[in-house]
Amino acid sequence: RLDSSDEVQVIIFRGNVWGGDEGSSQRVNDALLKCTKPVMMWIDYGGVLSGGYLKASACKGGIWASRGNDRVGSIGSYLTYKVQTGEIDKNTGLKNVEVYSSLTPLKNQETREVAKGNLKPAIETADKITEVFHATILANRPQIKKEVLQGGTYMASESLENDLGLIDGICSWEEMLEKAAELVYNSSVTNSSTHMLGLFR
Repeated sequence: RLDSSDEVQVIIFRGNVWGGDEGSSQRVNDALLKCTKPVMMWIDYGGVLSGGYLKASACKGGIWASRGNDRVGSIGSYLTYKVQTGEIDKNTGLKNVEVYSSLTPLKNQETREVAKGNLKPAIETADKITEVFHATILANRPQIKKEVLQGGTYMASESLENDLGLIDGICSWEEMLEKAAELVYNSSVTNSSTHMLGLFR
């Protein structure tokens, strides 16, 4: 709605996103990339990590931290499997056992392998997911140094000091608003003397 409004000329996401599942993170990323207005991210005394960083990286107007201790990065994937332990249910005294049809040998195969202690199929799936994750991040922010794709979490100040490319700077909220106004002023999307701000929290 903000992107389609004639009154809004820049959108700022203000907040923290500590992670997110693969599907919803990609959905928000894709929606942000379709915006015709400049979109910026201001980390509000917290962090943007993992799926949260994926969303932030789609903000083509830049990513700004509120302080040096804001956390960024954690670019990686992990999977969680709930496996049957075979323990006796405390309420019923009965043991739960999963029995699969011989006609569907691939049903829940990874979960079954994890239960046996074989993590290889699950790791292969996690790697495939992470490859897409990395490709999206690099497409959004090609200035990122490849070392951050190993999944480390960094302080905002550390990212700037080591020129990791994860963020564009550190500033107060008031300075962020000034940057947004400057972006609009210098942008070709400006078609009015009134610069309105769209804000997501």
